Amino acid sequence: MSIHFTVANLLASSLLMGTYFFAHQSTFFALLSAVLEGLQYICSRTIAESLFSYKMLFFKHPILPSPAVLAAVSIKVWCILGILHFQQQGLQSDLSRFAGIFLVSCTLFTCVYGAAFFGEEVPSSFTVVASALFTLGGIWLLNYREEGEENDHQFSMPIKDVEANEDKTGKFSKVIDLKDDPAISEGEAAETHA
Repeated sequence: MSIHFTVANLLASSLLMGTYFFAHQSTFFALLSAVLEGLQYICSRTIAESLFSYKMLFFKHPILPSPAVLAAVSIKVWCILGILHFQQQGLQSDLSRFAGIFLVSCTLFTCVYGAAFFGEEVPSSFTVVASALFTLGGIWLLNYREEGEENDHQFSMPIKDVEANEDKTGKFSKVIDLKDDPAISEGEAAETHA
């Protein structure tokens, strides 16, 4: 294991710990899913490179593959299951915060883990650094909310889209939109002709 891969894992772990304690829950789940995407990328690329390098010798034994291949496949499966689980947790906590952070951080962690594990070079020109900072700033601006706005998005549906609401007795009653009811419109038309 290289020093670059160890440093990348330490940075990812410290970022996850910081967001767990100091950021919104959906931000933590987005970053955790993105870290798992980066690890899953390493497994996918390792399996693909093994297939191309060894061709038909990929499986050393006719029934069971080599332990390295089994390890890569099992880590990949567990990463995918973790990604799906933590994506659902993040989407459940706050869709708008989760979506932007997850998409950008997936790309970031894929590049970081690819560079750290496989020794790839990532261009570090001023343009790349500036666009990364602008992207992160834009995500921060999109996800910023005032203190009182935290749960406002839950009640933003128009009344005509609501199927049922809970009245004071705890029973559900159907909401009727009087503007779109054809029976009322025909009744009003009959009254105006009379």
